[in-house]
Amino acid sequence: MSFEKPKRKEDQELLEFYRKRRCDICASLPPNDPAHIKTRGSGGPDEHWNLMSLCRVHHTEQSQLGFYKMTKKYPFFNQFLAGKGWVFDGNKKLRR
Repeated sequence: MSFEKPKRKEDQELLEFYRKRRCDICASLPPNDPAHIKTRGSGGPDEHWNLMSLCRVHHTEQSQLGFYKMTKKYPFFNQFLAGKGWVFDGNKKLRR
């Protein structure tokens, strides 16, 4: 028996909104990447609470380091995530 993975709904208008914003870390000018906090592969939706705008440099860095190390490198980033409802649990995992 085979099950198809459900198609995820993309909100192109919302993604475009985040492309046109400055980077949430360095404020570099658009276009920037709409980055998901809970990844698409993990079922993360296109919702304001799950998106941020990152320049290519910081999007790549976030993917390589992970959120916990990013908040250590950029302390204000922890407040940014908390403002969207995200906190770290005792195992340094980001939860909403």
